[in-house]
Amino acid sequence: MILEPKIIEELRGIRGGIRYICECLVCGNHFEKSKSAVEQGEGHYCSKKCMYKGKSLFRSGENSPFKGRKVSEETRRKQSEAKKRNPSRYWKGKHRSPDSIRKMSEGVKKAWKEGRLTAPVPKGTRQVPYETIVCEQCGKTFEMAPGKYNCLRKRKGARFCSTKCAGLFNVKAGKEHRQWTRLSRICKQCGTEFWAQPNLIATGGGKFCSKACQYKYWREQGTFYGENSPMWNGGTSFFPYDLAFTDSLKREIRERDDNQCQICGAFEEELGLPLAVHHIDYDKQNSWAGNLIALCFPCHSRTNQNRAMWTDYFYIQNNIVAA
Repeated sequence: MILEPKIIEELRGIRGGIRYICECLVCGNHFEKSKSAVEQGEGHYCSKKCMYKGKSLFRSGENSPFKGRKVSEETRRKQSEAKKRNPSRYWKGKHRSPDSIRKMSEGVKKAWKEGRLTAPVPKGTRQVPYETIVCEQCGKTFEMAPGKYNCLRKRKGARFCSTKCAGLFNVKAGKEHRQWTRLSRICKQCGTEFWAQPNLIATGGGKFCSKACQYKYWREQGTFYGENSPMWNGGTSFFPYDLAFTDSLKREIRERDDNQCQICGAFEEELGLPLAVHHIDYDKQNSWAGNLIALCFPCHSRTNQNRAMWTDYFYIQNNIVAA
């Protein structure tokens, strides 16, 4: 028996997709299904509950698709072999007839009389001795089967009597943690004690308790500031810009470059900030349009290093001949 879905109405979406309103064959409720799902054989039932009920109504007994179909000898042979290999799995979910149950009961009684069956082990009886273990968190002793104990011991397990003790042991913080390796240090700025990793100390770090103390110490000592900074370029950042370098000129440069960073390609709308206008030759007095280019702020910061390389890069990109 071939069932066809009951289509009540056809719907068309904004993008041209087609969906059908179908009627459930069991409960009569209306539900939606896509055209592809209906073409693949769906659209009969509104839920799994109705699907299982519908299969028992429309695909069992006289309506079964296997009704009157003959089973080949090859299929019978495979079913018999499967039954012999794993009888419990074969009979799982299947109902045995009263005659089959009677024959099985007589076979078990006969095997018991002939001594081919042994008495079952009482529930709770241990056939092998269990391992006694001491919990590393609470100190209580508990027992575990040898097979499970040997398996967990290879993975450094079988150490706690419960998951609660395991969690309490693993959440230990600070110096009480089992993997604590930090060393005590004194901050050079504020004098407070803090802990630092050994590898950080070996590479010259671990001198300050925070970034704030580090920057404050550098300002007071003059380290990495002014002429002592590796980025020092003769104080050019304090030079004034050309009078022609106005806001209107910056807008023209941004519009010329389509409001897009000329290094990474990010657009001004995506960043939410106006692009910076960069002097290619790093001369603030040279505000010629060919010497200006639009960059985002991260890329503009990158151009402060390797200035000669960036100058050549922009000259080649814009086909500018250096003076």
